Amino acid sequence: NTKQFENVICINSGVWYRNHLVKVYPSRVPIHGEKSYSDGAFYIRECNEYDDNASMGLSIEKLEKDYSMDNYMVKMDIEGAEYEIFHDGELRWLDNAPLVVMETHEWLLPESHVDELVDNIMRKRGYSKSQLGENTIFRRNA
Repeated sequence: NTKQFENVICINSGVWYRNHLVKVYPSRVPIHGEKSYSDGAFYIRECNEYDDNASMGLSIEKLEKDYSMDNYMVKMDIEGAEYEIFHDGELRWLDNAPLVVMETHEWLLPESHVDELVDNIMRKRGYSKSQLGENTIFRRNA
């Protein structure tokens, strides 16, 4: 019930690096030195319009424009799609987000080196980094 939160807008979409249809795919990911598997894992990839299980993936830039957003916090936990956002996406939205809290999922795609990718981009854009549990907190330096 979002009526109790006057500044909350629910959008039935996911965040992606561009505006495109996406789908959640199940993943059987090896963990703990490949001795066990995470059956609850999933990952996000683009799909075509004929897929019944598709959802719209929206760029953060589109959300900024459509909802006139500026000076906001981003909480990102998008099961590995952070790689596409930071590798392939426009990152102008970082200019309006002084606080970004995210959980990266390098363990889903270890070859992506997403932790290093995100850390380098955020450092170059003037953010400091701290950790709280699974969440990495990036604060733009004043």
